[in-house]
Amino acid sequence: MAVCLYCGRKTHWFTNVHSRCVELAQSGYSLLVGEIASAVSTAKPFAEVQVTLKQISAQHRVPADKMRDAIKEGWAKAADRIGISEPLDVHRHSAMAHFYEEAGIAGKELANTDGFKTATTSLMLWCTMTGNPLPTDHPHPFTVDRDEIPLVFFGSVVYSHKIGTRAYGKNNLGASTPCGFGRYYPYTSFMAERADIAVLKEIDYGGMLFTTNNIYFGGEYKSFRIPYEGLVKLRPFADSLEVSRDGAGVAV
Repeated sequence: MAVCLYCGRKTHWFTNVHSRCVELAQSGYSLLVGEIASAVSTAKPFAEVQVTLKQISAQHRVPADKMRDAIKEGWAKAADRIGISEPLDVHRHSAMAHFYEEAGIAGKELANTDGFKTATTSLMLWCTMTGNPLPTDHPHPFTVDRDEIPLVFFGSVVYSHKIGTRAYGKNNLGASTPCGFGRYYPYTSFMAERADIAVLKEIDYGGMLFTTNNIYFGGEYKSFRIPYEGLVKLRPFADSLEVSRDGAGVAV
């Protein structure tokens, strides 16, 4: 007989977990996520909730790897709510970063979560609104105006254009009769169908700078500056930011 992965007791044939142990662990996982999200939302340090998290984990037999996942999920949920509610100032953002660092989580483990992206974008908005630059060790290569302040610089950006393509096909709206060898004769005529598809075409690779007045991009082949008053739309995606200006779309 196998041994349960959660409680260490014997199980039935062909299984290595008890159903009640799985349910208990899932319940504990949800409690951990909620506790972490509450702590981040109220600006508590990780050390203040660490004992409570260990107690929940022990009582519900939550595995160590699931405990780590709960920390990441709870932090991301709170970061998403905080970032959407208002521009995230640099001090609050720093405290949130310290929370996951104290928990032993690296920033790159959270980089693909919606919460991390929302918090980063919210911080950029705060920097733009207040004119406070985000500290960086990487100098930017752009020449800015005297009255503008560099805020955030990204050194690895792919610049792409959205290109629309149009295709036509035929759609038979009526009945048809077999003519043999896989061929059919339609009783009614075909109707043309149009399909519009938008695809991204990679144009260049370079750096991107946000200042108090403009957005700059500089690559090997393309360089441009977009004043904020010339922006029509900023649309965030999971791994990119779409910038629309005067009817033209740019994805980075």
